[in-house]
Amino acid sequence: MSPSFRGPSPPRVNMCRVSDLLHGAGLRSQAHEELSDTQQQHVWSYLGRSGGAASEVAPALMHLAWESAAALAIAPLQDLLNLGTEARMNIPCWADGNWRWRCTDDMLSASAFESL
Repeated sequence: MSPSFRGPSPPRVNMCRVSDLLHGAGLRSQAHEELSDTQQQHVWSYLGRSGGAASEVAPALMHLAWESAAALAIAPLQDLLNLGTEARMNIPCWADGNWRWRCTDDMLSASAFESL
């Protein structure tokens, strides 16, 4: 005979996580610029907007992540700082030049985190 739980149901914990990470891809602004016009329109439609600049994609995706029901939301620092292609960490299948980007103290100003 197996034991059974008697009493009130245990609390449910939302163990979901949400991430705007694009493994092996560039940063959100770069990835958006590489999409066709139709694909860009799909992104903006999903975000509930009629359109916008590539620099608005990362903040909009992070906003969705922060407002989700997930217990954990993850975003790359480069997207949080809304940096461009110069901050890309790696390019898959390239042996040289990867993992050289570094965050500087100047990048970590209070204004960079006001949107949080």
